[in-house]
Amino acid sequence: MRKTSYKGKTDFFLLFVASVLIVFIIFAIPQYTFLRNSIQSVSCNAIRKNLQKVVEQYKLENGDNVFIPYKEIDTIMLMEKGYTDKKLLVCPDSGVYMLNSQGQVYCTKHNPETEDI
Repeated sequence: MRKTSYKGKTDFFLLFVASVLIVFIIFAIPQYTFLRNSIQSVSCNAIRKNLQKVVEQYKLENGDNVFIPYKEIDTIMLMEKGYTDKKLLVCPDSGVYMLNSQGQVYCTKHNPETEDI
C-alpha cells in the first residue's frame, strides 16, 4: 500500500490562510483608522455646536467679558453653574475648545481654521 503525504497540502493551506489574513489586515487597518477619525470628528462637531449654545446662553446672562478669546473654555465652570448637564463637554480626540475673536467656539484639533476667521 502506498502512504499519502499530507505535509505538502498542510503547508499550502497554512500559506493560503496566512496570505488571506495579511491581505485582510492591509485593507482593514486603514479603514478602521479612517472610520475612527470620522466618528471622532463628527462627535467633536456636535459637542462644539452644543458648547456654542451654552456659551451664548452664559454670555447673555452674565456678560460678554467672562470668556477671553483664544483661551480654553472652562467647561467645568459651566457644568458647576448648571449650564450643561453632568457630562463634560470635551473633544473625543483630546482637542481643546476655545473662542475666536468673533465669539465662535472652535476645536484646536478638528477645526483650527475657524481660529482666524
